[in-house]
Amino acid sequence: MEEKVERRMCMDALENVSLRLGQLNNMIKSLCIGMQQENIEQQVVDCMECIAYCVNDIRAMALDELQQI
Repeated sequence: MEEKVERRMCMDALENVSLRLGQLNNMIKSLCIGMQQENIEQQVVDCMECIAYCVNDIRAMALDELQQI
């Protein structure tokens, strides 16, 4: 029974991580759009998009782990 509880806690934690990373990714994308509209230097926008890409990759890893549990 204890193993089931630990497994459920793990799943809940991964779901929360995935949700928050998704929200962070959306915020970063919104910032990128705003920076492009304000004609911010393209190098800065590219950097933010790279961060969003990395966040999305980490989120995908969390979702993969969640599916394997």
